[in-house]
Amino acid sequence: MALQITPIGRLRSLFVRGPDPIFLLGAGASVKSGIPLAHDMVEKISKWGYCLENGLDFEDPRLRRSDWYPWLRMQKWYREDRKQADNYPDAVENILHPRQTRKDFFFEMLNTPVEPSSGYEHIAELMARKCIRTVLTTNFDPILPKVCKDNKQLHHPQIIQTKSDYTKLSTSPQYPQIVYLHGSVEHYTDKNTITEVDEELDTDLVSRLLPLLRDHPLIVIGYRGAEPSVMKHLLINQAKSADNYLNGIYWCTRNYKTDQSDSLTYLVRELAEDIQGNLRIVPIDGFDEVMNALWQHARKQQPDYHQTQITAVPEALTELPYDLEMLTQSSIDDFDWPPMRVRLLQYCDRTGIPVPPVRDNHWFFQLLCERDIATRTKEGDIFPTVGGYLLFADTPQNHIQTAQVIVRLEGDPEWIENVFDVSDDAEGGGVKIEEVIEGNLWIQLEEIYELLSRVNRSFLLKEGRHSKYVYPYPPDALREVVVNALVHRDYEKDEPIVIEIEETCIRVRNPGGLVEDVIEQMIGTPQVEIKDAFETEIKKGTRGIRGYRNPVIADLFYGAAEMEKAGSGLSDVWKESEE
Repeated sequence: MALQITPIGRLRSLFVRGPDPIFLLGAGASVKSGIPLAHDMVEKISKWGYCLENGLDFEDPRLRRSDWYPWLRMQKWYREDRKQADNYPDAVENILHPRQTRKDFFFEMLNTPVEPSSGYEHIAELMARKCIRTVLTTNFDPILPKVCKDNKQLHHPQIIQTKSDYTKLSTSPQYPQIVYLHGSVEHYTDKNTITEVDEELDTDLVSRLLPLLRDHPLIVIGYRGAEPSVMKHLLINQAKSADNYLNGIYWCTRNYKTDQSDSLTYLVRELAEDIQGNLRIVPIDGFDEVMNALWQHARKQQPDYHQTQITAVPEALTELPYDLEMLTQSSIDDFDWPPMRVRLLQYCDRTGIPVPPVRDNHWFFQLLCERDIATRTKEGDIFPTVGGYLLFADTPQNHIQTAQVIVRLEGDPEWIENVFDVSDDAEGGGVKIEEVIEGNLWIQLEEIYELLSRVNRSFLLKEGRHSKYVYPYPPDALREVVVNALVHRDYEKDEPIVIEIEETCIRVRNPGGLVEDVIEQMIGTPQVEIKDAFETEIKKGTRGIRGYRNPVIADLFYGAAEMEKAGSGLSDVWKESEE
């Protein structure tokens, strides 16, 4: 059958709708990160064996190819008439023994001083966004776990290398999972020899991977598809149980041309024949180029991806949003735990996060880190983020002093006394009263609501022969303005939110100005006219103009149903006030 060719653009669509794709990485993904490909590895193994046999130092710069290559040609297992890469399993079997020698060699080869390539950096970013939740690899190198560990936004990747790790493998993982199909060099379980790669994978591992392969598209990059253990036991033999991979297998190969189908291994062609059009060939320039394209696409699709998973850093910013920063001078013991637990469960309910029947502190700690309410150091210590501290600390003003609201009342003494139940001995003229509201953002929200409810008391309005209760201000509009101020203010500025209440108006001022995301959406508008253009769009009822200076805070306010994150709030305020 003719193989179906699919452009790389088709891969981008896998991140827009449907189940998230699974990635299968082979040696080609790691070559730019300093990991030798199979044919290069054969030569290094041969040089290693020559040195062992002759008591020489592998790193001796005087040792040249002319020294070890003649020795290699004399080995009975070595065949010059085949591709060098095809000698790889024999080289491992005949040279790298006993097992400790194999481990020593691979540790030397895999712990490369070369920095991880951009492709690995991008795949880690996509894992942080949970655009990718599962990565399978036939490699042994530690590059991806290392990059994940160094990514500040990526929490708790699950590394699955041995049988004891299989219990961590999930069809709906909370954390990204990396599955080493060929085992672990460290644990002496790596599969490299002919016997090892020809034999079946662990049956338990295959049965656990089958639901994932059935229900998700599979993108294969940097893998030749030559090992029967992966191709036959995992993919071909399971095709029927996996419904022939209805979500598709996308086999990426460098510079593929339609007249070069014989460049694919016979096992890849057999898989394509078995599952018909569900295997697609994707010609690519390389691993880094593919991952860069997918990363750029994902950034455009989810510029505010904290709403769903973890916060992205806008291109215009050079550092994390302030509310994502770790507050090391504080402690999670500063959190007001009983109401925080209630808020978190409310958040899980609204955002569809599964909640276990038994919710211990460990589960809550994980949730705090997943939501960036807290963050874990490399040493395992957990500290609040600025956003988490503002949301749940009993008194966040201990470390963020200006996280407060100043309410200023000004008006006739009689009006103030009637509305706010306070008295003043002033005669004539106006009276000014100032009140400071502190505590975490939920406490501030409740106190502001309670205070404004006194101003916004309903009254009976007669219209013709009928009467109805109305409010001086639309309650929903008031709530929206207050939430907007708490969520979008700049907490790095030494200015509080100020609410000025007079007999005929209410003004809410919060420091910060328009966020960069909103400014970027006003495309084509000169900088000096941004504010006027934004107000014009609001008055027109334009929806969808949104941006979040404090993504952690916005996320939790959404989870508490205090905001919708639809970019419609200010338009609704204008509409309701007009009515």
